[in-house]
Amino acid sequence: MKLLILLNFQLILTHAWTITLVSRLKKGRIGDIVIFSTDVVSNMGGTASTGCKTEMGVSFACEKGDQVTSSQGGYFIKDLKCNVNKCELTISTENVEFIVEAECSDENRTNYRNGLYDIHTIYCEFKRNFELYSDGTVEYQI
Repeated sequence: MKLLILLNFQLILTHAWTITLVSRLKKGRIGDIVIFSTDVVSNMGGTASTGCKTEMGVSFACEKGDQVTSSQGGYFIKDLKCNVNKCELTISTENVEFIVEAECSDENRTNYRNGLYDIHTIYCEFKRNFELYSDGTVEYQI
């Protein structure tokens, strides 16, 4: 009986997290560019942030492979991959890696113009809560 309880305990929640994805699509006279930024926060404390920028007029995809350690240690994020309005990245804890995704939808978008250069910007901020389990499972909250 004690062995069964111990096995169940190892599959419980390891941490509760939040990922915030911000994308800015800037439409200009020369070309369009998208800037993605992500912040990952653990309920244990600490934040890790990364981002990437698309090349003007080439595509709306970008990647950043750098590893960023959280401000309090304990985990790091890496392998950011973004395409149009969706990003995914890897969270690495002591012994488990998790792939987490966030996506901006139409309901999260705000449009505004900068009259000086007639640049039209579509701004999107999406916040997603999720839990990570020791067996590698990611459970997103509604």
